[in-house]
Amino acid sequence: MTITIGRRGIVLGAFLLACGFALGWVGGNASSGAFVAMEAQQEELDFGQSPTTTVNRRQVLVPNDYGNLFAITGRSGGATLWYQSGDAVRNVALDDDVFVVKRQGSIKSIR
Repeated sequence: MTITIGRRGIVLGAFLLACGFALGWVGGNASSGAFVAMEAQQEELDFGQSPTTTVNRRQVLVPNDYGNLFAITGRSGGATLWYQSGDAVRNVALDDDVFVVKRQGSIKSIR
């Protein structure tokens, strides 16, 4: 799968990152905008050599209603995933752990 981000996406991502820092949205180690499942997903990786490698990934569930992933920005201690759906832009802040992001669930209400 290839994700192509055009010039507008890069400019928008940089603008949102700058706003996030200025308003205090970006930073810290808490996951926001998503549900972090208690049960880890265990993956056994085989690179053609013995022994295989096992990786435990925390599962982060992001609602399908968040729309399309359009940017990933790095920050101290983690990364922020940026989603766009219609005229709404949402972010999911992840700490620097090993994750698997799954699209699951929906937005129940917006106040």
